[in-house]
Amino acid sequence: SVTDAAWMKFATTQGALATSPYVAYSSTDTTDLIGPDGLKVIWARYADAALNDSVATSDTIILDTTGPSTSSVSPSEGATGVATGTTVEVVFDETNEMDPSSIEGTTFYLKNSSGTTITATLVYTPGTKTAVLTPTSPLVEGETYTAYLTNGITDGAGNPGAPYSWSFTVLDSSEPDASFIEPSDGSTITTSSFNINGMATDAIGVSTVTISITRDSDGFTWDGSGFTAPATTVTSTLGTPDGTSTSWSYIWSPTPSVNGDTYTIVATASDTSGNPDSSPPSVSVAIDRVAPSIGATDFLIDNDATYTADLSVDLNSSVTDAAWMKFATTQGALATSPYVAY
Repeated sequence: SVTDAAWMKFATTQGALATSPYVAYSSTDTTDLIGPDGLKVIWARYADAALNDSVATSDTIILDTTGPSTSSVSPSEGATGVATGTTVEVVFDETNEMDPSSIEGTTFYLKNSSGTTITATLVYTPGTKTAVLTPTSPLVEGETYTAYLTNGITDGAGNPGAPYSWSFTVLDSSEPDASFIEPSDGSTITTSSFNINGMATDAIGVSTVTISITRDSDGFTWDGSGFTAPATTVTSTLGTPDGTSTSWSYIWSPTPSVNGDTYTIVATASDTSGNPDSSPPSVSVAIDRVAPSIGATDFLIDNDATYTADLSVDLNSSVTDAAWMKFATTQGALATSPYVAY
């Protein structure tokens, strides 16, 4: 925009400008910059119709054909044990300035493993080329999150960065919890095989429930086929592996050396992060699979009377270890009669 100019010429150096030919003046012209990226200088000189030369003048422009990339991210790719209150940060690798307006919630965001975008505030600091996402609520323990940068993020020249994403996992510090359904504490097992079962819960997921069965008389533990001196456990079957709530069960077919032994059963749940239940539940049970022995005189009618004229008779029992009893006038009826306390 030079007043009275009729001619103009341009060059990238003052030396080249001296020998460049004049062309007719125009308010707009084009030229090609030569790489590599960096600060470029264009020299110019103008003349009027009488070819009176102006002084040489110049202007500069930065050639930038390379999009921004990431210099570092935090939390790092694949990080575990990340705090629930973490911020998500990215430092851009860009020789020149970033376009701050391009760094916003649709170009830099965080999602959980279900694909839900996490509500967060975003701040960009030009001096350090650092963008920081701060979730408005604590992140969920044990959850894996993925941060995304889109190609909508550009530098000052408008060059887009390549899309980039990275993931990290938040620390899971909560313990799972297990409970017994069967057997109940203090119960007696009379069958040759018994289903030990219960429920287990965890905020993230239950991975295992191990069972410890200790014979109280000697401290030996069940290894799946018998009792051994080293402490051992067996693994239950989960109804919903890795579920936040699952049933668990273990079929125990005990082989006690002495009828009447008592046993302590402990169920320890562990979650998918490896956290065990530090206070696992336990129950104490007895095994009694030997029926009372009945001798010839252990059950008598009216103390072994031969005759009676009374329709009501006494039933006399002296059965060792008996806790329950039932009576009937036929064996068929006896099978379905209910027990009453001995």
